[in-house]
This record gives sequence, C-alpha cells and structure tokens, in this order.
Amino acid sequence: MLLIIIVYIVKTKRTFKNLNEHQKNNFYTFGVLFLLFVFCLTPAIITIRLEQRWLLAPFCIFITMLVIALSSFKFKDNRIKNSIFLTFIACFLISDCNYFYNGVKNLYITNSQSASSVFETAIKKGIIRYNTSTLYLWEQHRDYGFEGDINWDIGGGNLFWFYQNKSKKIFFIDSTYLTQNTDAINTLPDFTQDSVQILYYKNGVFDITDQFLKDSLKCFKY
Repeated sequence: MLLIIIVYIVKTKRTFKNLNEHQKNNFYTFGVLFLLFVFCLTPAIITIRLEQRWLLAPFCIFITMLVIALSSFKFKDNRIKNSIFLTFIACFLISDCNYFYNGVKNLYITNSQSASSVFETAIKKGIIRYNTSTLYLWEQHRDYGFEGDINWDIGGGNLFWFYQNKSKKIFFIDSTYLTQNTDAINTLPDFTQDSVQILYYKNGVFDITDQFLKDSLKCFKY
C-alpha cells in the first residue's frame, strides 16, 4: 500500500508539468491529506493509552490517499487493475486480523474491560454487597493515574447500576488521607458498615473493611 503511494508521488513529480488541471488538483489534495494524516496519526502514536478510535481518522485519510493514487494509474487491461484492488483488500484483511490478534491486548479499552470484569466477579461472588452505597478503594501508595484508570473503568461507580440496580460512590484512600481532603484524618466520614465497604484492588477485589478498621496503617497484602 505504501509502495503504491510512493510510486504515485514519484511519478507525479516527474510528469507534473505535463499534467492537466484536474490531475494537479488531485495531487494538491493528496498533499493536504498527507499533512492531515500526519497530524492525526502523531497523537495516536505518542500517546501512552492507545484507543482504537484514535486510529480511525488517519486510517480513513490513508484510504482516501490510496484511492487518489490508484485512480491516477492507467491500465490497458482491467484485469490488472482489478487484481491490484483485490490484492489491496487481501493485504488489508490480513494486516487487520494480525493487528487485532497480536495487538488488541495493548489497547486501553481492552485493559479497561479486564479491570471492570474484576469488579463484575466481585459482585457475583458477593464481595461487593448490594446494600453498599459507598466504596472506599484503599491504596498502599496514592497513585492518581491508577485512580483515574479505575474511575474510568467502572464509570465513576455507574458500572454497579447494571448489576445491582444502583450506582455507588467511589473514594480513594490510603492509610490516612482522602482524595477530597489533603489533611490527615483518623476516621472515615459518615462511616457505617451497613452501607460502606473498604476494598483493596490488586489482581482481584478484596473486602478489607474489618482489617482496616482495626488498623488503618496496616499494609494489606493479597
């Protein structure tokens, strides 16, 4: 596919003076699309958390560029032209399958699915109770990146609505701090064991409410 585009650029530059107005406009359009392609693809390449949707815009632009390049070639035999198009389709399908088979685990949305499935398992096992309205997720060390990930994965607590018909409030704590308060505290505000749980998330969800209440400075290991 890249070879076709490279051949088109080289061929057009060599014969640019002999091109008609329509062909020149196509080449100008191709150049603008190329710049747009670079601008759209660069953020997707340098980002840490890649989502599939970010590749859609540069992919559509690339296909448009490829169509412009292929339409500029003249073939005496339509069978050659059709063979090239069929080869392109076959290569696209092969590369797409290979990308999803080997790279889908690296997509941010896939990691989010794995994280949310851990909470789903905890709900089905009864670790997260139906009558709980507030969840405190304990961290050994505060990590705002982790907190943002989990909040996104469970929709800020809305994930529980699908399984328990009501959302839950989510807070992140360590041994002495709350997300919404930077001052050291010794107790959790409005805490009742009937409606509040303290959880630990690491390769699973664990209810550490009783252990935490006995010693909030403890390092919980699971």
